[in-house]
Amino acid sequence: MTTFARSRSRLALGVVGALVLAGALLNPADAAKPDGSRIPIQVETGSSATGDPTHALTSGWWGHEGGGNNGTGTGSTFLSLDASNGTNTVDDTTLAATLLALGAPDLDHIGYAIVPTTSNGSNEDPAVVAGQNAAEVFNAGGAGRVLYLGFGGAMNGSTLANDSVTVVSSKSEVEAWVAAGRPLQTFNNNLQMVDVSSGNVSLTPQGKSILNAWPAGTNLSLVAFVTNGMDPDLDNQVPLVADDGSGKAKTAWMPFTTVGKPGNALRTSAGYQVAGAYAPTITATATSTSTGTSLKATIKNKANGTATDATGTLQFAQVIGGVDQTPTSVPVSGGAATLSLSGFTTGSRTYDITYVPDAPAQATYLTSAPKRVTVNPTTVSLSITGGSTSDTLKATVSPKTAGKVSFKDGTTTIGTATVSTSTGIAQYKKLLSAKKHTITATFTPTNTSYTVSTASKSVYKPTISITKSPSTVRHGTSPKLTIKVVATGTSVSGTIKVTYDPASGSTKTYTLTLSGGAKTFTLPKAVAGTTKITVTYNGHSPVLAATKTYSYKVT
Repeated sequence: MTTFARSRSRLALGVVGALVLAGALLNPADAAKPDGSRIPIQVETGSSATGDPTHALTSGWWGHEGGGNNGTGTGSTFLSLDASNGTNTVDDTTLAATLLALGAPDLDHIGYAIVPTTSNGSNEDPAVVAGQNAAEVFNAGGAGRVLYLGFGGAMNGSTLANDSVTVVSSKSEVEAWVAAGRPLQTFNNNLQMVDVSSGNVSLTPQGKSILNAWPAGTNLSLVAFVTNGMDPDLDNQVPLVADDGSGKAKTAWMPFTTVGKPGNALRTSAGYQVAGAYAPTITATATSTSTGTSLKATIKNKANGTATDATGTLQFAQVIGGVDQTPTSVPVSGGAATLSLSGFTTGSRTYDITYVPDAPAQATYLTSAPKRVTVNPTTVSLSITGGSTSDTLKATVSPKTAGKVSFKDGTTTIGTATVSTSTGIAQYKKLLSAKKHTITATFTPTNTSYTVSTASKSVYKPTISITKSPSTVRHGTSPKLTIKVVATGTSVSGTIKVTYDPASGSTKTYTLTLSGGAKTFTLPKAVAGTTKITVTYNGHSPVLAATKTYSYKVT
């Protein structure tokens, strides 16, 4: 059970010791104070809230400050405000002026809520009726949440699987929880609230963990408000909100954007980026070749174009048993990065891919939400069969899955065919010209969890020439035929089938072996009329089969 905590500490006035911070620091003039906000609001790390604007963090991780850009630090996050009153020092005078500007009698009468950011401040500076509590006032159409922490309240994380840092509650959640008798609750490893008495996921959870209450990239505002007691109707769990005499709450706020924890699809709001930058999206494509599989991730900007200005790393974390493993960090170049999965040819793997900006990119980009990708390698084999009127290009995809195969001759696309899911085969017919052809078949799956795969083959389309001797054939003579099969750029071997079809009499078929790509043989005695000769070269890799018909008259 979490109750609202009012800080009993006071600002450390006078000289504030230097702090080593994990996140970026604001200059005093840069403290977060949007139009309409009474004072600047900030969060800090270290040993306590100081109110010193030079300690304000511009980015970080709730309850896990420090440790770089991966959300694994151990520093606390303190809810604070800028108590310098626009100066470079914090003392009793500046603190008094700050409290006066906010309209708070002291630091103990400051509470915090989180609401969706609005351009006109309507969520951050709402109307209030006497007796309303913070969950009501900052409901924001059901999207607002109240924190059970006041000024100086510390958010502390842990290394446990159910690390939740702190609870944030919507109006409906806290009301249902109080109505249920405020059951003692904790979080499970999926960050669901569990009733301790039963061990079951609660039907009336007090709220959510701040680490997964919103999607990554959500624009929110941390609102500090003045309190004037606790709401007895909610068992004094949530503070009442003081009004300024005109029916408005007395508030100040800090806009921020949620950041997902790298390699952790569950903790989508584990971090924050104060104003300005945004979390890009990630797309991913897996490709298989004969040597292995690779996974390419591309960073997309707000316009859905490739974020070529993004620098930093893409973190590829393999998911095993639902748990992200230690990620592999790949530097970003041109808005993308590729992870080699050499040796991975069968089965499937799942990865969470997260973009983590480096310091120069943090002015524009936040850490992205993890993109989960399942990779199923495919292979494609290519066969090419020569024919008399067309040649057949056949791609066989394994495993059998829906998609299309694009066939290229060199760099020119010559056709596309749909893969049969029953056979895994895609075929395309085209009569190739007599020369060398380098054919590439590229399989693109319908289901993007399967990989793109390619296969290439170089083949030669031959020419067949037929000459007879003598040139004039007379009845009763036995002419000779010389058949040559030529494939420029390679030698030709193998067999030919010769079909002899005279004007009268029976048709005969001969199978002959080429020597040096040629064969000369003697035909049967000629009969008057037209004789038709059909020569079929049977093909011998890398030379395709081919057919030629030749006719002559016998006198």
